[in-house]
Amino acid sequence: AQYAVKQTVTATSPDGSSETYAIYYNETLQPNYDDDDDPDEQEENYRIEGVMVNGENVFDIRGFREVESERGESEESLEFTAENRENGLRMKFGLENESEKDESGMEFGYEIYDGRSLVRAFEIEFERESGWMGEETEFELFTHENGVSREYEIESEVRGDKEYIRITRREGRTYERYRATRNADGSYSYEYAGTGDKW
Repeated sequence: AQYAVKQTVTATSPDGSSETYAIYYNETLQPNYDDDDDPDEQEENYRIEGVMVNGENVFDIRGFREVESERGESEESLEFTAENRENGLRMKFGLENESEKDESGMEFGYEIYDGRSLVRAFEIEFERESGWMGEETEFELFTHENGVSREYEIESEVRGDKEYIRITRREGRTYERYRATRNADGSYSYEYAGTGDKW
């Protein structure tokens, strides 16, 4: 009850497992010293303080939230550092949403440290763009755990009634690439496209 804002974020890994973070905080509007008098541009900056709960782990959080809007475009970002005083874990957390007329995007990520050592990292990014040529969608997922980094990237283009999909999977320095096509029944067929860091 002592916190005015609550946000819940669920991060899902490629293996199907997921983690949920409940974030409770209060925010204080900060003075805006920007001398730009453009009436179409608005910017608000907030300082945030609160807690984040993940299972039985409770983190104290401090950071900021920023909101910008200009001529039909809007962007909101939330960044903070979270610390668990009982076990010494520290987390850097970021969430960003962006919206324009024909384009939208979202990015979410966190890094967990035990002292100076990186224990785990997770980042997910999604972007969609539409225009007269069709629609493009990009999805990227990055994970780092137990000293191993993995990355997944999916690029989709829709032109007319056809969808073209490219999938890249990277683990360490090893790449695997696939092409996918959508069948008439809605299912997908996959073709192995080889290795290498470029198509």
